[in-house]
Amino acid sequence: MTKATRIVVAETAGTRVGLIVDGVSEVLIVPAGAIDPTPEVAVGDEAAYLRGIAKLGERLIILLALEGLFGDAEVDEMAALAV
Repeated sequence: MTKATRIVVAETAGTRVGLIVDGVSEVLIVPAGAIDPTPEVAVGDEAAYLRGIAKLGERLIILLALEGLFGDAEVDEMAALAV
């Protein structure tokens, strides 16, 4: 871990989880109306990791689908550990 290491709190499968990340450069609030569906070029296994694309001004932001990052066994384990 470094001084830039952060814990990002997110929710997946109805359970809050903490993800240890190397760093965070910015935190944004993305209005639902700014989110477009995942483009058709992302198909198959890769699409499981994407929730959509947000357009904020001139910026395009890729939104990850946390559900795609965890397998069923991991989701079950997180749910069992939730208080």
